[in-house]
Amino acid sequence: MSLDHNKLVDYQSKALVKFEEIGLPTKKSELWRGTDISLFYNKQLPVAERLLHVVMQKNMFDTIDATRLVFVNGYFHQALSDKIPEGVSFISLEEAVKTKDSSLAHIGSVSVPHEQPMVALNAINARDGAIIKIGCGVNLNKPIHLIFKNPVSGYTAYSRLMIMVDQYASAQFIAEHHTEMGSYENNVIEMILSDNARASILKTIDAVDAHYGALSCRLEAHSTLNIGYYGKGANLIRQETVVNLNGVSSNVNIGSACYVNNKKNHDNTCVVLHHKPHTTSSQLFKNIAADNGRISTRAKTIVAQNAQKTDGRQLLQSLLLSQNASSYAKPELEIYADDVKCSHGSTVGQLDKEALFYLRSRGIPLIEAKKLLTKAFINEALFEIIDAELLDIILNDFENYFR
Repeated sequence: MSLDHNKLVDYQSKALVKFEEIGLPTKKSELWRGTDISLFYNKQLPVAERLLHVVMQKNMFDTIDATRLVFVNGYFHQALSDKIPEGVSFISLEEAVKTKDSSLAHIGSVSVPHEQPMVALNAINARDGAIIKIGCGVNLNKPIHLIFKNPVSGYTAYSRLMIMVDQYASAQFIAEHHTEMGSYENNVIEMILSDNARASILKTIDAVDAHYGALSCRLEAHSTLNIGYYGKGANLIRQETVVNLNGVSSNVNIGSACYVNNKKNHDNTCVVLHHKPHTTSSQLFKNIAADNGRISTRAKTIVAQNAQKTDGRQLLQSLLLSQNASSYAKPELEIYADDVKCSHGSTVGQLDKEALFYLRSRGIPLIEAKKLLTKAFINEALFEIIDAELLDIILNDFENYFR
């Protein structure tokens, strides 16, 4: 890869050096062993260009009263977006680079315990995105709805977001992704929560071909973050999540629900690092695989030596709806403190035959009975993470897709 360092901003130059050092991921890496990497980079798709005229198609959360910020092919589209709420600072990444905005220094500042070559590739190629800051003490009364549209096939859309929630502030984010056949999306979001901040982010993916996403977070003292994830549809979805609990009594709750079928592959990697005492985390992954679909889930909790009184929980569950569906799960605990309460577990199984029999004995057709049980399975992953209105929309979407 030949790029002129003089034309890159600081975070891009660092990413280029890192990328030239580690290169593209291979199946020799434990974290990429179960991923069909060819869907990401063998096509050599060019970087998507800006589209000025776009016809907005229906979005999953159109009925929600929210502030909508639209990104098309990775570029912020102001004409399709709403006015920024009071108390929120917003600047597009493209504008931040042009004006040398000081907030650029935060990009790439959230540490991760392993190499992320696709994140480095994103930093090099992302031409736009946004830097969003929720001001001190600001409590937004409606969500910020981030809509990512990639409507043109044959391109790779790169986008990068930095979200900062200041002290005693609270905010809710919905990141909704749509990608057409023959295109690929590489999306990276970093989040920083200051002391006593509260935030939630729900990410949904409705892609056709390939989607790579990374979410890296840093939480300071007494802050709380809820992360919800719902994915379906794409030939390949890979989501990497890293959460650093850097402050005393910081807390993260992660709930993930995904559905794959028709030889599709969903790969989810999550690492939570407890750096300080009295921190808590929960990771709940609910996966459904049908036909020849394949699910891979890796969840790791790392507890530092001085992170006493940590409470960390993991549960990875997969539901296989056919004999050809497959699931790979790897829950891990890496604990260096001696006064902690941590647990992990993993289960793989089929629909409960007794529950199916009970429903059918009440006159419910087989397909409807399966739908009810799978919806209940998905519901468990998200009902404590997101509010009821968002959950109802997701469950209805899942029902229509499952049908």
